[in-house]
Formats: sequence, C-alpha cells, structure tokens
Amino acid sequence: MARVGGELVARRDTDPLADLIRAQRLAVALAESRGLDPDRPRNLTRSVVLG
Repeated sequence: MARVGGELVARRDTDPLADLIRAQRLAVALAESRGLDPDRPRNLTRSVVLG
C-alpha cells in the first residue's frame, strides 16, 4: 500500500460491514468520475450459468 501512496487506518469502533459499504461507495464514485459504468464493467464475462 505504501508503494502506491495508500495508508491503512485501523478503526475498531465501527462495524466491518459499514466499512465495506464505504469502500463500495468509493469504488462507484471513482468509476463514475472516470466515465465508467460500475453496473456494466468491461471485460466481465458470465462465468456461472444457473439453470
């Protein structure tokens, strides 16, 4: 993480699922800021067929 400028912040006062939601919202915001559609990622293939 340090190589790319990231920083680990360990907080024990929050729910891990709340952190997961924050990470997901950040990913959506980054995708949209780059002009990408987070609901239709490129190069995604269907790997599981339920039938």
